[in-house]
Amino acid sequence: MLRFALLAAILIALGIADRQDDGALPELSPQTRIQGASRFVIPVGVQPYAERFFVINLDMDFWNRGGGFSSFLLPSGQELVLASSRATLSPELRRRHIFGFQVADLAEARKAYEARDIPFMDDVQEKRVGKRSYFREPNGFLMQIFEPPREVLPRPMRKKKQIRITGIRSVLLSASDEMDISEMREFYSDRLGFRADGMVSRSGVMRSGGLLGSYGSDGGRRFVVSGGGSFPDVCLELWASESVWFSGVILGFTIENDIEEARAILEHRGVEILSGLSGGGWFYIRGPDGLIFRIEEA
Repeated sequence: MLRFALLAAILIALGIADRQDDGALPELSPQTRIQGASRFVIPVGVQPYAERFFVINLDMDFWNRGGGFSSFLLPSGQELVLASSRATLSPELRRRHIFGFQVADLAEARKAYEARDIPFMDDVQEKRVGKRSYFREPNGFLMQIFEPPREVLPRPMRKKKQIRITGIRSVLLSASDEMDISEMREFYSDRLGFRADGMVSRSGVMRSGGLLGSYGSDGGRRFVVSGGGSFPDVCLELWASESVWFSGVILGFTIENDIEEARAILEHRGVEILSGLSGGGWFYIRGPDGLIFRIEEA
């Protein structure tokens, strides 16, 4: 009996006992399941210059500043964070986009995702703006799960806007040419636990939530992160770098404006519109430090 108890303790410590008898990964609870893609950190150089671009040109609501970071709260409840060259980040996190997935209980969520073989890079960090822990997905893009603080800063006063951005609904990622389709599906669906109950069109607009890979001949692999009702669904588009015109990451902002109206306003404000890269309901702009963003109709 003592020998059996000792063996069980070892298996639990190794995370093996958490797996079900049929080899399936352990279930996620409401406390550990990802509630949506709600925080997006983008690297910038000079903090005041980048802030002005988003406040003056894109009419965003400034929310918070500190430690080399600047935050903007979008009507969707999502947070856009600018991480300047002065940001208090460890070397492996500097000058990188970071995608944040919100959970209710970070300590329990980390245990659950470790049991699902998510390779975390650090211990849980607890700061004024909440708890977080980082990991890399198979293409090397940085992600975090985080638990927001109990005391949330008051929402910013909304000013009258010409450009009415509602939220972030798409993320384009230029991945490795050797991107493994089955590995992507296994990581995003099996390990992170998103549901495969949605459809994604070629333009990246979803009809419903969940996660689904679109395996066409166009080189793109699209996954939808369900917001669970609290946040908008976000479409992650992973593209083999040889098949796309951009490198790195592009965030897609949805707007309430008519798309041509928004384009005219931004051109009048001196924002660079990327020529030859527009379609029915979307276009691309260049922001601070050469970052590219997609503007699309909600």
